Order: sequence, then C-alpha cells, then structure tokens
Amino acid sequence: LMFRPNKYPAATTTMLFSGNLFARGALLIVAALLTTPVSALTLSDALIQARSSDPQFLSAQANYAATSERYKQAFGALLPQLSIAANTTSNQRNYETLNSTVAATDDQYNSSSAQLSLNQHIWHSASRIARTQADAALSQAGYQLALAEQDLLVRLAQAWFDTMVARNTFVFSDWQ
Repeated sequence: LMFRPNKYPAATTTMLFSGNLFARGALLIVAALLTTPVSALTLSDALIQARSSDPQFLSAQANYAATSERYKQAFGALLPQLSIAANTTSNQRNYETLNSTVAATDDQYNSSSAQLSLNQHIWHSASRIARTQADAALSQAGYQLALAEQDLLVRLAQAWFDTMVARNTFVFSDWQ
C-alpha cells in the first residue's frame, strides 16, 4: 500500500470532529460495559438503558406528559360543572313566660337542605379554542417524542456499530 498525503487536511479535521458525538456515544456504551458486571449487553438492553437515561428522550417524554395534562384540562373546561351542597341545622327553642300560669314549652326540630347544581355552557368559544390549541399541541408533542425516539435509535445504533468496529479492529490486531 502506498501512503498518499491528504490534499484537504482541514476537511479531514472537520470530519473527525463532527463524528465526536458518535465517539462519545461509543465511549458511553463502552463505559457502561466496563462498569456493569461481566455480562453481554444486548442491543435491546442498551436500548432500555438509553431510553431511561438519555436526557433528550426524557425531556421529550416529560414534554408529552405535560402537554397531555394541558389537553385534559382544556377538555375538562367543556364538560358540565356539577356542584353539590348540603346543610343541616338542629334547632331547640325553650319558651318560658313570667306568668306562671302558662306552661313552659320546648320545641326541637331539624331543618335540612340540599342543593344540586349542573351547569353546561351551550357555546363558550374560548373553551373550544383552548381545546383545539391543546389538541394541536398534543399532536406536536407526540411528533417530537417520536422524533426524539428515532434520534435516540440512530445515535444508539451508530454507537453500537462503532463499538463493534472497534472491538473487531482490536481482535483483528491481536490476531495479526
């Protein structure tokens, strides 16, 4: 093999540093392999670990959960509002007069009341607009979560294959 000097050293340097993200991912997988007990890490195990520890994916999951709650709140504003109130009062009256010819009387009774209110807006445009906006935001958050998961899978696969290439290069160099 002949050694040919590179005509464009700056382009090669840029390419090496742009792959730095992938190198970090490969280093993370290697570090995970070295810090865990000796066992084979499968690609599905690496995916489970990446889903539970990747900050970009976890951020997208949290954003989706928050947006989902906002959607539920916006939908709840369209539902009927039900309120219940109950009251009970015990009354006791004792009548005594200064004239002893009239006997003293005692009255005891309970007064109770209950109220059930059901309110439903026939047309409340602000609630309907809020629900439409929340629906659009939920769809957007779902797409962002799917994108974050696909990005995670690409980074994981790249790191996985970089690790496999490094292992094969190491084995091949030991074999020679």
